[in-house]
Amino acid sequence: MGQVQAGQTVKLICYQVGEYVKGPYGTSNYWYKVDGYGSGWIADSMLSTGSDLPVTRMCPESQQKSMTTTPNHSPIFTAKVNNNSGVEYVNGRIGPTTKHFDYELYSANTVLALECWTTGESVSGPDGKTSDRWYYTTDETWVSAAYLSVDGGGSKIPDCNSPKGNSPTAGIIPNAPRTWPKVHKIDYDGDDARVTDSLLSHYYKEDGNPGVDVSVDWSFFSKRQWLKDFGYNMPVGAVRQVDKFTSIWNDKNVYVSVGAFAFYRTSEHCFLVYDYYDFDYPYTAEKDAAARGEAQEFNVYSAGCYQ
Repeated sequence: MGQVQAGQTVKLICYQVGEYVKGPYGTSNYWYKVDGYGSGWIADSMLSTGSDLPVTRMCPESQQKSMTTTPNHSPIFTAKVNNNSGVEYVNGRIGPTTKHFDYELYSANTVLALECWTTGESVSGPDGKTSDRWYYTTDETWVSAAYLSVDGGGSKIPDCNSPKGNSPTAGIIPNAPRTWPKVHKIDYDGDDARVTDSLLSHYYKEDGNPGVDVSVDWSFFSKRQWLKDFGYNMPVGAVRQVDKFTSIWNDKNVYVSVGAFAFYRTSEHCFLVYDYYDFDYPYTAEKDAAARGEAQEFNVYSAGCYQ
C-alpha cells in the first residue's frame, strides 16, 4: 500500500465513514481512498482538504447494511446522460436534491436504467431549462431529469410514491423531497435511547447515509398505549398532529426522538407516523449545525398495524 509523506499532495478518489481519528486537522470519521495506493485509506483528519465535509463522492462499497431499497417497479425504462457542450458527467446522488452527497458519476452518453421518479429540487440543465423531476436508477441513485434524455419523454415512468406502488408514505405531503426507495432503517430492541441516539447520529451524518429518509421500526411506537388510544379516536383516512406538549406529557422518550409529529390512520387498524427531523429554539446549536452543513435534516416515518 505504501506511505504518504508529510507535505505530499495526493489525489482523493472517494470516501467512506469509519472510525473516528484525531489528527493535526481535527477529529473526523471520514476516510479517503487515495489514487495509486491500492486498498489503502487515509483519515480525513490527517489531510488538509480545506473543508470539514467530504470533498469527494461516497465510495460505492461503503453503502451501509442499514440502507435498504425496495424497488417499486420493473426497471424497463431507460435514459441517456446528455452530451451537450460543456457536460462531461452528471452526478448520481443518494437523494433528489443537490444537498445529498454524490454516489456515482455518469459520463455523457451513459445509458441509465430507471425505476421511478419523484419531485425534488429544481435544477437548471445545460439547455437553460429547469426541472424538479428526479429519476431513481437501478444503481440506487437519484439523477436530475435536467441532465437526461428519457425514452418516450418519461410519461410512462411511475411516480415512486404513487398509491399504486409500495411507498409507505404514499398519500402524504412531506416537508422535503423523499429519498424512497432508498431508506435508512432503525430497528428497535426495546431500548428507547438507542432510537433517539440513532436518529441524532443520522442527523449529524455519522452513519454514511446523510439526508436519506429514515424508517423507524413500528414496534417503537406501537407499544405506546396512549398513542394507540389517540389513533383509534381518529376516523379512517384522518391525520392529526401530535404537538410537542402532547408528546412530552405522555412519553418523554417519544418526545426526545421525534418531538411533534403527524399521525395518520391509513386503514382500520393501520397507522403512519411522519416527522421532518429538524431543530428549532431552544436547540440553536443543533439547528446551526445544519446551516453550516455539519448536519442534514431528513424525513422520518414509521408505519404498521395493531392487528
